[in-house]
Amino acid sequence: MNRLLIAGAAIAIAASVYAAPAARAVEPGQTAPAFDLRLVEGRDDARSEELFPRHEHTFLVFWRSSCPHCVESLLGCERFYRVYGGEDITVLGINTDDGDRLAARGTIESNGITFPQALDAGGMASADYGVPFETFALILVDRGGIVRGIRFDPEGDAGAAMEEMLREGSVAVAGSAESPVAPAESAVPAAAGSGRTFSYHGLQRIRLLAVDAQGDDATGLYGEPANTQRGVQYRLEVEGSLRLAKSLRAGGLLRISNEGEEVLASGPEYLGSEWGSAFAEVEARGFVGRLGYYDIFMTPLTLMLWDWDDNPRIGGNAGCGCGGAAAGVLLLESLEELGPVLTFEGALATYSVSGIEARAFYAIPRRAIETSYSAYRFGGDDRARYSQEIAGAELRWQRLDERTGSFWKAEAHAIASFENENSVDFAALGYTGADPRVRTRTLSFTAEAPIMRYVRLRGEIIALNETEEEGILNQNLEYVDETRTGNGGIGGIAIDVRPGASLLVDYLRLSRDFS
Repeated sequence: MNRLLIAGAAIAIAASVYAAPAARAVEPGQTAPAFDLRLVEGRDDARSEELFPRHEHTFLVFWRSSCPHCVESLLGCERFYRVYGGEDITVLGINTDDGDRLAARGTIESNGITFPQALDAGGMASADYGVPFETFALILVDRGGIVRGIRFDPEGDAGAAMEEMLREGSVAVAGSAESPVAPAESAVPAAAGSGRTFSYHGLQRIRLLAVDAQGDDATGLYGEPANTQRGVQYRLEVEGSLRLAKSLRAGGLLRISNEGEEVLASGPEYLGSEWGSAFAEVEARGFVGRLGYYDIFMTPLTLMLWDWDDNPRIGGNAGCGCGGAAAGVLLLESLEELGPVLTFEGALATYSVSGIEARAFYAIPRRAIETSYSAYRFGGDDRARYSQEIAGAELRWQRLDERTGSFWKAEAHAIASFENENSVDFAALGYTGADPRVRTRTLSFTAEAPIMRYVRLRGEIIALNETEEEGILNQNLEYVDETRTGNGGIGGIAIDVRPGASLLVDYLRLSRDFS
């Protein structure tokens, strides 16, 4: 192995923006856009045509779980709802999380939120009302469906802001003899409530990068390739979705970057094209099916994460810069983004009810590379290799512990992968022999137990971990198969010192034959 030395420095600037018209989609005095959203609890829907006429005043509360200010503001809305909620005044939360319904339900339960909550996947209703991405918003609508007040990210207590909006809205209604104002034209292509709403948001990043590496085939701490370079790297991502019908949504991701395809080939975004991807999603009574790209996170050991919060692979490297086959089958070489979420292309199906969620997925995180032997040997191209296909499933359960405010959790996760031998014809490409094919199977169980307020125990146990390699050339020049099994686990304690700050201590142990 070459003696390697690597040092680097980077400055990253990232921003999330919501592409909205210069003016808000709705203004006080205009007709509130119609919506038909699924409720988080139960199988009923929240329909504006039924909700608004039933109450003198309706507050719409737009929020997102990943927005700490939103979650904090929900508590003020809850206090308002307990004092004023009834036949005359009601409150409807509209959650804009896109994916993990169990997490959204957990946020609602752990904070003691009792007013109804609806799911706005893709931000369709948010786009109609002109609510910026990841922004807390309060919108007051009267019995006639007319918007009487709008507040974005109100300062102080959200409940006090709602009381003030109620007073201002009542004065406006009592002192106005004018007929309701017609909705202004919006940059959204279709009229509000038509079921064809388009929403989009973006991410932009500019990075000044300088890397100094000594030695051939230099690698970083986690085995990722390290090339000497100095320059500016940029990335612009725009994601949008269109509601085609009540239960059907489609969209895509446009990606413009000078980082190259290597960033995608080594994760955590496994996309087939550096220009982006697309998806189609259908939803029906707790079931969500999606084709195309999607985000997923299972456990540290099933998808070979370092812990619950990072995603570099475990261990150093094998000396060839390629590392070894992982229990979770994925070799994460890219440290562009640290986090537990991975992006795949394939199919995802989820069914959730109450505190239980079942999920299954299929993905192709690595495409086949068909390179002739001459191009590989003399041209410096990557060696031909098979495509990799992954299938997984999990069952998740959680229940709120009233004593601590945290959740009891129990989960089972299964994942399997194989390299498709039909994806590459090594003989036709001029190779003297084919590469070995790898198949893996992993089954793990995770649990989390609240000990006291702000203190949780958590762990994962690998019950099955089997790796098979087919077509290995032994010392007798014979092609044989090998199977390796092993076990392992990770366990520790999480102490939530205060919101946004935690002390995490984990112990990880893997057996010698853990692949």
